[in-house]
Amino acid sequence: MTAPVRVLCVNSGSSSLKLAVYEDENGIASCDVEGIGLAEGRLGMRDATGRVVREERGRFSDARSALRAALDR
Repeated sequence: MTAPVRVLCVNSGSSSLKLAVYEDENGIASCDVEGIGLAEGRLGMRDATGRVVREERGRFSDARSALRAALDR
């Protein structure tokens, strides 16, 4: 039996960060961080069906802190 292949895709913009995890060809989770560098931002996570499983407000000073917050959750 072959182990599934998991891939993490990261798309970083000037004020947002999007992550998605795929297993083989299927998306299994995604995360968006918006408002990077602003006084208040938003982090949202979705499962494979697109259902929101977590949403929170916070301050993400730069792309590094946004990525750390997404990976920590």
